[in-house]
Amino acid sequence: MNPLIRNLLCGVVVAALASCTTADKFYQPMTQAPKLPWQGDSRKWGGYSQQKLADGHYRVSYTGFNKPERDTCAYFALVRAAEIAMLDKQESFVVSHESATTELEESNFPPSSTPGYWEDVPVVEYVSGPNGQVVPITTFRSVFVPPQHFPAYTKVNKIHHASLMMRYRGGGSKKITREVLKEAQKFSSDIGAVHLDEKVQKALAAGQ
Repeated sequence: MNPLIRNLLCGVVVAALASCTTADKFYQPMTQAPKLPWQGDSRKWGGYSQQKLADGHYRVSYTGFNKPERDTCAYFALVRAAEIAMLDKQESFVVSHESATTELEESNFPPSSTPGYWEDVPVVEYVSGPNGQVVPITTFRSVFVPPQHFPAYTKVNKIHHASLMMRYRGGGSKKITREVLKEAQKFSSDIGAVHLDEKVQKALAAGQ
């Protein structure tokens, strides 16, 4: 690939990554989980879920795979409870039975290898110009990249799970819906800022 084109493409990718905040992806409905074996983290994995019980209570949870950290998962479960309350047009809610746990998961990766391949590498050569001056010229030379072999290895991952029960009356820790959500809009960590549900954002804006 032409080095100039490669640099331009890299610039586009960097700009695209810089334009989004990672928590916009981590704070999301739970739709995907990694399959064994796995390692690292992905913004596609994990998220919140809720279940409305027969007595009108909600069970709200958040699961993170290596990221976010356990405390952040617990906070995201609380934020989701506040979103539910806002969508239910409730000014406050009560939280109880809060828990946050971490489970260790061991992934065993088999040995693997990558095949060798030829790659065009840019090489700068200097030639004499028509007036005797030295002129740099970039050419491409094919270089063979040898195959690589990787031994089997084991990776220990962390699965963080946070959950709580929320309702609108009864005993527990009382939360003011709007206060929780406004604080969530200020949330900042190594994974960025929380992006609330669009309907919740509109309801917050309408109440200002």
